[in-house]
Amino acid sequence: MSTAFRAWPQFSEDGLLELARSFGVLSPLDQQFSSRLSSLYGETASSIRWALAIACRQEAAGHVCADLHRLAAEGLVSESGGEATIFSALAE
Repeated sequence: MSTAFRAWPQFSEDGLLELARSFGVLSPLDQQFSSRLSSLYGETASSIRWALAIACRQEAAGHVCADLHRLAAEGLVSESGGEATIFSALAE
């Protein structure tokens, strides 16, 4: 079964977390967790910052890990105004 994902709009390398947060895919905590850990360890790769934010999001949803295979197949759900939108977990 194939899922139709909403396409991510164009974003700058540093703007993915902010964009995902504006769409309700990430919470402020997800974004802050990613930014803080990246800063503490001197990490500059946007893919690592994205993975950290997704790991935080999954933990907040009650999962003990980020099942990348499932996330790639099912996407990331954003719910706003009673409407659900599914974005690809593979944003880059």
